Amino acid sequence: MKTIDDLGDELRQVARRADDAVRLDLSALGARRRKKTRSALQRLRLALTAELVLDAAALIALGSFLAAHLTEPRFALCALVLHLVVIAQVIAVVRQLVGLRGLDLAGPVVPLQRRLETLRAERIRLTKATLLVAPLLRRLARDLAGHNLSAAQTFLDELTEMETAER
Repeated sequence: MKTIDDLGDELRQVARRADDAVRLDLSALGARRRKKTRSALQRLRLALTAELVLDAAALIALGSFLAAHLTEPRFALCALVLHLVVIAQVIAVVRQLVGLRGLDLAGPVVPLQRRLETLRAERIRLTKATLLVAPLLRRLARDLAGHNLSAAQTFLDELTEMETAER
């Protein structure tokens, strides 16, 4: 027959197994949540990387346009402002990528949430700044289109003259 001490030992073993099972369930749930969060953060990293590549292309294009039109203040000023805006965007995107790299998903939740909220606020500020320069972008695009079209027309006229001269 079992004594009270034996029953107490069995009860403690059952309680330990139940605690272990609950711990395993919680760790599995946490692992699933971390996997989902990692996936979302990976998509954000991919989007930021794509934005960084596009910003680099814009820097190159604006830089070459600025260099070609230094003597035309109307074009140069717009291009310079846009160039500075794109540089600010590149800095903001790099900060975002560095901030995402430093996240510890297994760490305490509150500091993680604070950091994610800080990164989110930075993205919102960047979007607002981009929208503030939208009229300047529109003006530059209009000016560029007019300039490019007239340059293209001049180029076509010169080609036509060369073909006529060769005949």
